[in-house]
Amino acid sequence: VSGNNYKIQNHDSRADAIPCPYFFIHEIAKFVNEKKISDLIDLGSGFGRITNFLNDTTNASISGFEASNEVFKISIKNKKENVVIKHQDILQADYNNFNFDCYILNDPLKKNSDLEKLIRKIESSKTNYNKKYYIITININKEKTHIFNKHNLIKNIEASSLKSIKFYSN
Repeated sequence: VSGNNYKIQNHDSRADAIPCPYFFIHEIAKFVNEKKISDLIDLGSGFGRITNFLNDTTNASISGFEASNEVFKISIKNKKENVVIKHQDILQADYNNFNFDCYILNDPLKKNSDLEKLIRKIESSKTNYNKKYYIITININKEKTHIFNKHNLIKNIEASSLKSIKFYSN
């Protein structure tokens, strides 16, 4: 293992050495701490596994958007005290009203066009933003990676052909 591009085993008869979702969340926490990220949002935060872990392991302000009413109700009950979760469709949010310097996407959208729309909204909200911002993608399939071509891939970890995490910056 060397550099910023990691490749975990992809073996026909054995499970991946590091398939655990907490491995990825741990890598995100390390990245947030290394880059001194102050405000981040998990877009499609689900039940709050990522938001709660990052609340415990970083100094960043943690937010999440969850569109599913049922999942949102559970995540509100389970969220850590300092985590902010909003019942919000990530495609309908006005990103100009936010000051996040990191966006986490755990492949929340099925259509490429929706993911493209989301990334355009984030990019346009950052046109007058004078510092670095980051986009962290988890398990975005290879057919969607072209959507991030305007961003610099600064770190890539692949646990298998279906499990990966990529760190981008502007």
